[in-house]
Amino acid sequence: SQVGPSSFSCQCGEGYHDDAQAAARDGRVAGTECVAINNCAVLSAAETCGEQANTVCQMTGPGEHMCVCDLANGFELDAELGCVFVDLCERQPCGAKGVCESARSNEYVCACNAGFEQPACEPAWLAGGGGGVDGDGGGGALAPRVVAASHNKEVDRGMERALDGAVETMWMGGSKSDEWIVVDLGAAFSVSSVRFHRQAKRMRDTFVQASHSAAGPWF
Repeated sequence: SQVGPSSFSCQCGEGYHDDAQAAARDGRVAGTECVAINNCAVLSAAETCGEQANTVCQMTGPGEHMCVCDLANGFELDAELGCVFVDLCERQPCGAKGVCESARSNEYVCACNAGFEQPACEPAWLAGGGGGVDGDGGGGALAPRVVAASHNKEVDRGMERALDGAVETMWMGGSKSDEWIVVDLGAAFSVSSVRFHRQAKRMRDTFVQASHSAAGPWF
């Protein structure tokens, strides 16, 4: 509305107001712009979600809000119980080689056994950390090493490249159909999976054998 020869004032509609603090911050005259009301910012917690446990205020529109579960602090919606705390450690993200530690948040930390690394307590060498694995021998961190291969004549693609931790390098076998490579893990321990990075064109069928001795038997 016009309030003078060269000035005006805004009459804000429902859900909007003239934010004097924003006007001062932006260097404009108060009453010249209507901005959406953020209930979550201008009202107290008691006025928004005070009676709803473990929730936070979320703006849904000008002058409107709703209360949602406090995901940042680990609360998720349960259809029967409302917002309940979810302990992420119950999902066992650290496996058998670490202890999961959680707080009232949506985060957890794995305290891994010696030779295993975060975030999921994989063997240090598998995680790319250049460490080792803690075997049954009780000797601490042990680094795996390539000890033999069916073909080891390539200068820049020798057998040691198979386990150097760099995805841009590789071991290249020969032209035979039964190429193989032997890796000494340094100790006996349980293996749940083996992951290969390979050139599919050159390798069709791959399988893993294990033994407690380089002399076999292999199984």
